[in-house]
Amino acid sequence: MNKPFLGVAYYPEDWDESDMPHDIEKMKQAGITVARIGEFAWRKM
Repeated sequence: MNKPFLGVAYYPEDWDESDMPHDIEKMKQAGITVARIGEFAWRKM
């Protein structure tokens, strides 16, 4: 049986880049399979 996607909105542009590996590990531990990113990245471009 296929498992449903479990997702999160993640805004790496709002956090220090050094936090990203820790954040990703926590998402994996929580069973997150999809991350939406870049939604507000336009303000950095």
